[in-house]
Amino acid sequence: MMELGGGTEVAPGLVMQITTTAVVRTGALVVTALVLLTASADARADDGPAEEAAPVTTGSDYVRHGFTMELGLGISETAVGSDTQGREHTGLGIAPLSLGMGGFLTPRLALMGRAAGSSYLRDDARGHSYDTVNAFYGATLQYWPTDRFYFGGGPGLALLVSDPYGWGAKDVRFIEAGFGLNARVGFAFALPGDHNALTLGIDAFGSRFEKSSTVATALNLGWQFF
Repeated sequence: MMELGGGTEVAPGLVMQITTTAVVRTGALVVTALVLLTASADARADDGPAEEAAPVTTGSDYVRHGFTMELGLGISETAVGSDTQGREHTGLGIAPLSLGMGGFLTPRLALMGRAAGSSYLRDDARGHSYDTVNAFYGATLQYWPTDRFYFGGGPGLALLVSDPYGWGAKDVRFIEAGFGLNARVGFAFALPGDHNALTLGIDAFGSRFEKSSTVATALNLGWQFF
């Protein structure tokens, strides 16, 4: 027997029973608290991704910024007028590989250094065909009013190079330098990925040299990286 204060005696078995009951109830409360805390944590975890995944609308599928580069190749028509001979030569040819590199000043406006041009075939006195290249090297602006359409242009250096590959007679070879202008418009018919556009564009060139002038157009299939 155990004696409590005031002389009351309690059997050892009763003390053990009271102690066991208290431990069991305390354990049950702890388990219940852990279950409630776990359920609350799971609920917060389920709600978290939904809040983080909320879409941000920008009004455009493409946000162009930073470096940009473009390549193009196509067909062209060139008209060359001579001040001294008073006649004009017009012909079809390949639009040489064009290259543009620069950066976007705003999400819609880019500034690039661009090399482009046109060419046409002629025959020399012996009937040998040779190429004449009308080249443009300048600074151009490109503006995208939508994700599909663009237009632009700018001034630059113009070169008129006759027979650059040495196909014709020596007397047909010459190089003239002058002032040129370029204007263009195009359409992005495919937008693969987030940073690429496949385009179809029309270029117009006007150049003035010391003794001649040229007017040319080109239809180019192009690729641009944003």
